[in-house]
Amino acid sequence: MLKKRSLKAVSGLGLAAMVLAACEGASTSGYVSTGAYYDSMMWNDYYHPYPVYPDRPDRPDRPDRPDRPDRPNRPVHPIAPAPPVARPPVARPPVARPPIARPGPRR
Repeated sequence: MLKKRSLKAVSGLGLAAMVLAACEGASTSGYVSTGAYYDSMMWNDYYHPYPVYPDRPDRPDRPDRPDRPDRPNRPVHPIAPAPPVARPPVARPPVARPPIARPGPRR
């Protein structure tokens, strides 16, 4: 079983390796970096191809949303609820009393 100190060292090395692996794509090593800027340019080229052709027809409008049917009325229970029961009065709780005075600590 690994000791606490060696366990911290191993987990620290693993964390450092993960951080270095995450930064690998944005580093430059003698050529143009392939970081987030380049990736975003490729994404834009894929989803927004250039050039936009002028003879392309416009996208048709969305159809109107169909009306939702109304919910049916909730059925009424055939048996009426029982009338409320008269409750006897309840005595009030006792008044909160101040705490008992205790002698202070000696100096």
